[in-house]
Amino acid sequence: MLERWRNMGRNTRLMAIALVLWAVGEGLWIYLHPLYLDSLGASPEQIGFILSLSGLARIFVMLPAGILTDRYGAKQMLVPGWGLGLLGVIIIAAAPNLTIVSIGYLIYGLSAMAIPVINLYLVQSIDADDTTTFRFRPQQILTYIHGLFWMGVIVSPFIGGLIADQTSLRAVFWVSAFWFGLSTIIVLRTRSYPVIREPDKRFMATIRGYAIFWRNRSLITIYLILGLGFSATILGFSFVSKLFQDSYGFSNGQIGLLMSILAFGSFVWNIWLGDRQPWQSFIASAGLSGVAFLLIISTDNWFLLALACLILGGWEVMRPIATGIVSEYVPPEQQGVAFGAVNTLHGVGLFIAPGVAGLLYSINYSYPFILGTSIIPLLSIVVWWFLSSQTQIRPEGVQ
Repeated sequence: MLERWRNMGRNTRLMAIALVLWAVGEGLWIYLHPLYLDSLGASPEQIGFILSLSGLARIFVMLPAGILTDRYGAKQMLVPGWGLGLLGVIIIAAAPNLTIVSIGYLIYGLSAMAIPVINLYLVQSIDADDTTTFRFRPQQILTYIHGLFWMGVIVSPFIGGLIADQTSLRAVFWVSAFWFGLSTIIVLRTRSYPVIREPDKRFMATIRGYAIFWRNRSLITIYLILGLGFSATILGFSFVSKLFQDSYGFSNGQIGLLMSILAFGSFVWNIWLGDRQPWQSFIASAGLSGVAFLLIISTDNWFLLALACLILGGWEVMRPIATGIVSEYVPPEQQGVAFGAVNTLHGVGLFIAPGVAGLLYSINYSYPFILGTSIIPLLSIVVWWFLSSQTQIRPEGVQ
C-alpha cells in the first residue's frame, strides 16, 4: 500500500490528501444527518424527501459537468465543485428550519459535480502526471484513492457522534465546514492537464461524437445494470442510522462508532476488491450489502451489528468499480461525460431510493432492507446474462 502511494504522482497525492480532508469533514455527519433532520421535526417521509434532493441535484449536474470537463479540463471544474460543497454544508449548519436545510442539501448535491471530474483527473494522472513512477490500471487507482477517502472517514463518525452528544447535531456541521475549507485549499494546489480533443473539433462536432457514444448498446446495458445495483444498495443504506436509534435505542456516540466501523470496512473492501476482476468486485459489493442488511434487521446484538457495519462497508466500492468498468468502453476524450453518466445514475438512485425507503420505513422498519436485499440476486443474474451473451467491442481509441 505504501509502495503504491510512492509510485503515484504529485497531483494524485494532492488529490488524495484533499479527499481525505474532505472525508474527515463529511464523515462527521454523513451517517447522522437523518438524525439531524429528525431533530428539526422531519417525519420519515420528509427525511426521505430531503435526502432525495441531493440525488435530484446530481441528476441534473453530472452530465453537463462531464461535457464541460471534456472540453475545458478537469482542474477548471474541480474548484466549483469544492466551493458548492462548502457552501452547502454551511447552509445546512445555519438552517433554522426544514425549508432552508432542504436548500442546503440541494446545493450540497450540486457539489457532486466534482465526483466524475475527480475520477477523470485521477485516470488522466496515470499518463499525464510526469512524476508518476508506475502505470496503474484505472480501477486500481480509483479504488485506492476511494479507499484512502474512507480511511479519512474511519474516526470522524465516532467523533461526530460525541460532538452531537456533548453539544448538538448542528455543531457537527460547523466543524465539518472547517475541514472542507482545508480540503479546498489543497485542491487549489493541483495542476491542470492538457485537454484531450482534436484541435479543430468544434462544439457541435463534440456533441455528435457523444451521440455516437450513446449508441453503444453494450455501454447502455452496463449503465442499466449499474443503476440497478446503485438503487438496491441505497434502498437499505438510507435508514441504517435511524434504525439504530429507533429500534435499538443507540446514542449518537454509539451510532457514530458503528459508522466508523463501516468506514473502516469501506477502506478495506476498496483496497481488497480493487485488484479483483471488475464485474466480480461489483457483484461482491452488492452481495456484501445484502448480507449486512439481513444481519442488521435480524439482531440487536451490538457486536453482530458491528460486524454487519464492517460488511456493509463494501457498498461504497460499487461506484469506483463502476467507473473503472465504464472506462474500458470509452475513448479518453469522452471519459468525462462517461463518468458523469455513472454518477448521474448514482444520483437517480439517491433521488428515488431514499424516498421509497422512507415510505417503506414508515410502514415497517425492515421493509427497505428486505427490498434492497431482494434485488441483489436479480442483479447477479443480469450480470451473468450480460457477460455470457455479449462480445465486448470497445470504441475506437480505447486500448
